[in-house]
Amino acid sequence: MEANSIDSSSAKSGGGSEGRKRIFSLILGVAGFALLVAAIWGLFMVGSAKAGKHSRPFVAQNYAEIDLDVIHREIPGQPGGKFRETFFCQPILVLNSDMDNFKEVLAHIKKRKKSLRGELFRIIYTLPIRFFRGEDLLDKISELFLDAINLFLGPNYEGKEIVQQVVFPLFEAPTS
Repeated sequence: MEANSIDSSSAKSGGGSEGRKRIFSLILGVAGFALLVAAIWGLFMVGSAKAGKHSRPFVAQNYAEIDLDVIHREIPGQPGGKFRETFFCQPILVLNSDMDNFKEVLAHIKKRKKSLRGELFRIIYTLPIRFFRGEDLLDKISELFLDAINLFLGPNYEGKEIVQQVVFPLFEAPTS
């Protein structure tokens, strides 16, 4: 019987160590699961923070308008008339947003704003008077300015045109 009692006491102590092993493995499993959940949550938060920085529209980052102020020219009235008429417009350059060096080009154009304005004055004052009395003047002037400005600035290093469009919030031409 003593042998049985020794075996039962060793079984009791051995059973206790297995219980401790089970508790230890349970604690390790819970801790591992908690670390996994924390890692996934952290990746989600980092990912959403990056998405927040880039969630603005792409065009808004690379969109710029450069206002060249009002450009005007006095045009003689109809033959026999005493009054002069005024042609004026306010060209705004919309830059090409597909350029890789957009910010550099924007800074360069802002520095050359007076030169661009002078180029547009040169164009306006070299046009014949009958040009200002024709049809579709807004479209013609817009196309003429766009071509002249892109020629004046030249292409960027990628070979793309710098100015995408010329718009006029103010535009007035002789009526007849």
